[in-house]
Amino acid sequence: MPKKKDRNRSGPRTIPAHWQTPQETATATAVSANPGDWPVGPCWATRVDHSGNQGLFLTRQRPWGRSLTAVGAVVNDQKGIVDGMGDYAIAPAHLADRVAEMGHPSHHAYAVSPEYVRFRLAQGEALSGDAALPAPYRRQRHLLDAVDATWTPDFAALEERLHRPDLLEQTALLLYGIEFNDWRAGADDDEAVKAFVEAADKTLAALDGGGLQDAGDEASVPDLAALSETETLVEPWLLTEEGSMQMDALVGEHLEKVVRREVADRHRERLLQMAYLTDLDGKPTYSSLIATAAWSLRPDSETLLAENAFIRALMRKTVEMHLVGGE
Repeated sequence: MPKKKDRNRSGPRTIPAHWQTPQETATATAVSANPGDWPVGPCWATRVDHSGNQGLFLTRQRPWGRSLTAVGAVVNDQKGIVDGMGDYAIAPAHLADRVAEMGHPSHHAYAVSPEYVRFRLAQGEALSGDAALPAPYRRQRHLLDAVDATWTPDFAALEERLHRPDLLEQTALLLYGIEFNDWRAGADDDEAVKAFVEAADKTLAALDGGGLQDAGDEASVPDLAALSETETLVEPWLLTEEGSMQMDALVGEHLEKVVRREVADRHRERLLQMAYLTDLDGKPTYSSLIATAAWSLRPDSETLLAENAFIRALMRKTVEMHLVGGE
């Protein structure tokens, strides 16, 4: 049974089951003084959030004790590296806690390869430029030097393998998944988004009761079987039948102004990253649903943006978050 959203809920802090605490060196053999030569430890990625941010971490096992040497950063798909960290010696539990916090609201970290971490950080660096890289990240960046810099994920093959046209209409359900619950159609400071939200306010203000349901009204809960591999957050739709009809018309009027081709491409790239991570995490149905949403946003897709189930859901989510005062 889906859960109603509790805004004070911190959620579980989950770390992949195959996390292994680094073992102490068993012998007194000489070791390299260069941390870049030390064995790779756990590598993690967080989800991609509504702003296009993703946390990436690579660690190496220190030859002394149980601590890790770590480098990490938050990569934004428009701004590049917006925050960075580097620790010469950090306790595994402390780092695991930090990564879990960055996975808000799911508090889930995805175990990834060092190559994936380097690939994503390289994308961030290309957008940022060397001068803008945070000092803690720069100090520990040498931990990446021995990692294959030529590796890239094959998103085309992933999409071809995972997408399922029969799931097209169900892609709207993704917004109930905990990883996507804060996603919306565009950035709050986007002029087209502002115009859409202002139009929604005016439209609803003209309806009885502001077009909102009474607090005691029962709202239908969608069938979320396709999301059985993740946690769901369900907040009943706030609008009356008349309010919903007016909002659907408004979505149709504003959708292509808000979700321009470059915005659709951005959503597509974010979805592909999430399909990759959830596929690694062993969630076949969930990853297929995400890959199908990405597939539907191809520039040559037969599904028009105005008819795209996922994008229309994003537009409604934008209004919902505005009405409840969400960020």
